[in-house]
Formats: sequence, structure tokens, C-alpha cells
Amino acid sequence: MSLAPEGGATFFGHPRGLMTLFFTEMWERFSYYGMRAILALFMVTAVAKGGLGFSADKAGPIYAMYTSLVYLASVPGGWLADNFLGPRRAVLYGGFVIMCGHILLAMHGLATFFLGLGCIVLGTGLLKPNISVIVGQLYSEEDRRRDAGFSIFYMGINIGAFAAPLVCGYLAQHESFRAWLEANGFDPVHSWHWGFGAAAVGMALGLVQYLASSRHLGRAGLATNAPDDPVLRAKNRRTLSIGLAATAVAAVALVAYDGSARYAASITWKATDDGRLEVACYPGHLEGTGEPLHPPVVLAAGELADHLHADGMQRLREAVFAQRAAAGEIRGDLEDVFARVDLEGDAGRTEVVVRSLHWEPAEDGLRVLAGIEGGDGEPVELGLLPAGFDRDELPDALAPVVDDVLDSILADAVAAGTAAGAIADGLEVKHGGLNEHNIHEGFTWFLLLLVVLFFAKLFLVERWSPVERARLVTILVLFCGAAIFWGIFEQAGSTLTLFADRSTNNSIFGFHFPSSWWQSLNPLLIVCIAPLMSALWLKLGPRNPSYPFKFAVGLLLAGVGFLVLVGGATLAKAGVRVSPLWLLSVYVIHTVGELWLSPVGLSSMTKLAPARVVSLMMGVWFLAASVGNFLGGTVSGFYEDLETPTLFTLVGASGVCMALVMFLLVRPIARMMTQAEAEEA
Repeated sequence: MSLAPEGGATFFGHPRGLMTLFFTEMWERFSYYGMRAILALFMVTAVAKGGLGFSADKAGPIYAMYTSLVYLASVPGGWLADNFLGPRRAVLYGGFVIMCGHILLAMHGLATFFLGLGCIVLGTGLLKPNISVIVGQLYSEEDRRRDAGFSIFYMGINIGAFAAPLVCGYLAQHESFRAWLEANGFDPVHSWHWGFGAAAVGMALGLVQYLASSRHLGRAGLATNAPDDPVLRAKNRRTLSIGLAATAVAAVALVAYDGSARYAASITWKATDDGRLEVACYPGHLEGTGEPLHPPVVLAAGELADHLHADGMQRLREAVFAQRAAAGEIRGDLEDVFARVDLEGDAGRTEVVVRSLHWEPAEDGLRVLAGIEGGDGEPVELGLLPAGFDRDELPDALAPVVDDVLDSILADAVAAGTAAGAIADGLEVKHGGLNEHNIHEGFTWFLLLLVVLFFAKLFLVERWSPVERARLVTILVLFCGAAIFWGIFEQAGSTLTLFADRSTNNSIFGFHFPSSWWQSLNPLLIVCIAPLMSALWLKLGPRNPSYPFKFAVGLLLAGVGFLVLVGGATLAKAGVRVSPLWLLSVYVIHTVGELWLSPVGLSSMTKLAPARVVSLMMGVWFLAASVGNFLGGTVSGFYEDLETPTLFTLVGASGVCMALVMFLLVRPIARMMTQAEAEEA
């Protein structure tokens, strides 16, 4: 039965409460997709330009865990609403926590950054699954407007997702807004935080209108589904207490483990008799005394660039550029990833590229030199590294370079088993304790164990009829297909965004736009293409393809999209920004693939599921999205370690291979279902 108020005004012929939920979801999606559009870019942008200065292999695991947890949190969020809060209050509390998360992101500092991401995860877990529940409660089961109501509701999602990157991306990246900030006395490098602030404002607007118009919801979403049996209610309270206690214990354990880390502030460089370089890191400010954190690492003389990440080379180029620009020797900009600049000389202006880093012995340490290609050939001296030094006393141009060198050296020590773990963080080298890589590894095992235990319990503990078991096998196959699909598709916010930012000419008819604006393209294409796909399904009628076939087509298109981009990535290797048509092609192909798979995904889970676990299958779909987002974010961590043509080929091939497996399983699954139904009959 419907829980909406009867009579009164309607919203396009639907209950007035749909308007409340439409705009709440629109603004929540605005806040989420606005923040996501700039998140990866903010993490990998140099500190000097307002970002966090992370390398891709550091930003990738963080992005992977964040996007994965957003979907995973929907499962406990739905459980809390069912048993304690009710959907209405869950949406309100979730929206408030999301808003707080975006406000924290708009502040400065790593602590507020990670705390903000955590708040968004928790808030989305409360809001996302429960607002759809309230939409459903506005209609009775027999109400023919129900499906149309959900279509209108999902239109709000696409409107928010379309507008968000345009607004937040403009504030974070566009030069005109940065010029406005500077003209009005604000530091333009902080434009990223204005983008995050816009996401917070969006969620605040959603909350205001949710509270102001909640009377139109009637009794929808007020009640919980808590069991009447006091024994079961007590069991749920114990489950909640155990969950909270386990979370607290885990948090304390992680803090204690992180407290075991040691920090290197003193580094010794020593030339060996055979002309090589011996590097050792010491804890605290001991100036090379006491025991080093790990056995010294010996480097070959000459090139240090092998120990620099791609973003470290970029920071080096920026340092050289700034030094020579201050001396009036060069002018230009650093938009190009290869830092092409104009060098003033006797023959006029010459384009040069900074690529290499060398060191030479000196009486009191090591001279660090940067090589410039295409100019006069003379290296530029960055500074002097004393034989033993405190990193806080390094010349400004050298500090980020040494960060990367030490990060690489200590990572090599970890790989060789001579160190327990190491990351470079600002001007401090952390040895041991928590870092994004060991957290990512732990989360990988957690997610894998969760999937295995879930399906093991489903197949081995419960008792099923032949038909039910056949359907569960189909669900498992679709789960694997959906996880791979989302792993490819959801790279729009990471890998594809990095390619747009670093390798694409973001310009159309002379109009230059921020790289984050590409993420508005998918919701726009959905609005344009979805009616055509709906017409296709109606025209096919009884010849409508099966669920596995639709999943296979979606996977195939996801893989083909990346294989198409291999051509653009190959051109970009030469240092040119490629045509936007490459990315446009990918987004069109991926959107069509999404419309083959996504609309039928949840429907397939609920229709195939045995009656007693229909609600549980909602969790399966969110779990597939969680695994997929984790895979996609993890892949983006290899953006700087693999050449982009190779990376895109591997991603595309994984989608095509999984699609072929799905195509091969279409008929066996159909036969299995038919045979199981015949045996049961």
C-alpha cells in the first residue's frame, strides 16, 4: 500500500513526495560526482599548484578504496535503517554526514582530507540505499505509475551527475576562476578547495529542501522493519554492539601499528671507491650516527633519474623552469607533461625539454644537475647535497627531488626484504607503520574474503531446490561479469581523467575546458541514448536477449572502448595532446555498454533470486559495484608505471575476454535453467 499523502497537488502526475526525493537525490549526486570529478586530479597535482603531490601509484589505491567503500557501506547502511533508524532518518543523517565530509575536503591538510573521505563513505552508505526505498513506498504494488516514478527519480541522478563536474571542475581548474581569485585577494592555488566547497553547498541545498518539503512524504520511510520478536531485536542490538566494538578495536590496532613507525630525517650520501653512491637513512636528526633504518643502498654513478617517479620528473622540471624563469632565461608554461619551454638565446627562442638528473662529486658533498634537451646542452645546477644533511635544510628546488629518490630507494629496500616498509611524505621519510600500499593490500584480502564467504555460505550452508541452485549459479556468473564491467567503466574518474588532463587537447572550436568536464559526458549521453535503447527492447518483445547475453554485450563494449583509446595513447607517447574525439568515442561506446548492462543488473538479481533471499540480492549488486570500483581504482595506480598504450590494451583485453566467456556461458546457463525447471516439475 502507498504511504504517501492522498489528494492534493502532484509532481508530473506522481505523489508530491517524489519531488522531495528527486531534488534530494539530485543534490546528493551533484555533491558526489562533483567531488569525484576532481578527486584524482587533486591528489596527483603538485603541491605547488594546490594539490597533494601524490604519485599515481599512491593516489590509485586511495581512490580504489574510497570508491569501493562508498558502495560497500550501502549494505550496513540499509541494515541500520531497517532495524534502528528507518529510511527517512537514515537519509537525513546520511546527507548531513556527507555535507560535513565535503566541508572537510574544502579545508587544507591531509588529516581533514582523509577524514572527509571517510565521512562521505559513511553518509553515502546511509543515504543511497534508503532514499530508493522511500520512493518505492510512495506507491502501492499495484500502482501503474511506479516504474515511471523511478524513471523520473533516476533523471534527477543524471541531472546532478551532469551539472556537478561542470560547476566543481570550473571552480577547481579553470584559469578564469583562478584569475578572479587572484584579483580578489585569494590564493589561486587553493581553487581545488572551492570545487570541494561547491559539493558541500550542493548537499546543503539538498538537505534544506528535504527538511522543508518532507511533509509531502506522508508516512513513507518513517517505520523500521525491525522484527517484533524481542529475541530477534535483542540479537540485532548485540550485532550492532559487536560491530561498533570491532570497528573501535580495529581503529585502535591500526593507530598502534602506525605508531610503531620510525622516521628518517637524516640522510648520508657517500661516494664509494669504485665511483658509486652509497645512501643511508637514519632515524631522527642524528646526522649519520647510530644505526641506519636499513642497510645502505648503493647506486651507480651518473643518473639518478631512474629513481624518480613520473611526477617526480615533472616536479624536477618545474624546479628547473622556476629557477631559470626567475633569472629571466626562459619563458613559457608547464601545461605540457614534458615541460616544453622557450629558451632565449642568440638564435632566438628555442623549445627545450627537461628530462635528466645527474650528480657530480664535490669537495663537501654532491652537486645535483638537471639536463636540458634541445637548448645549449649545458646542465642546470639545482643545488648541493652535503655528505650528511638534515632534510629540512635542503634547498627548495631539491626537496621534492630527494623525496622521490628516497621513496624509490626505500621501496627497493622493501622489495629486497631489507626494510619493512617505506613511503616519502613531504619532507619526512616514514619507515614502517601504515601507508596506502599495506592498507590497500589488507583491503584487497578483506574484499576477497568477503566475496568468498558470501557465496560459500549461499551455496554450501543453505538448502536449495534444483531451480534455485541453477538461478544462484547464474547470479554468480552475472556478479563476476558486473564486477569486471564496473572495474573498466568506473575508470572514468581515474585513468580516463588522467589521460584527459595530461594527454588530451581539451578544446572544441577554440573553447578550452577543464579536464574534469569530461565526466559530464556520460550522464548527458545516457539521457540521449536511453530512450533509443528502451525502444529497442520494446521492439524486440519476446526476442529480448537473456540477462547473460546483455551482460556479455556490455562487457564487450567496455573492453572495446579502451582498445579504441590505444590509438590515441600511442599518438600521445610522442608528447602531443591528442584530439578530444578519442575520448568522445570511448565515452559513447561505454555509455551504450552501460545501458546494455546496468538497467537490467539489479532487476536480474532480484528476479533470479530465490524468494527468501531477494533482499540479500540487493547486497550482491552493491558488492559487485564495490569490487568493480576497487579494481578500477587499483588499475589507475599503474598509470605512471606502465606505458598508456600497454595499460589500455590490458584493460580492454580483460573486458573482451570476460565478454567471450559470458557469450560461451549463455546457452549452458539457459540449458541448466530449463533442465532444473523440468526436474522440479
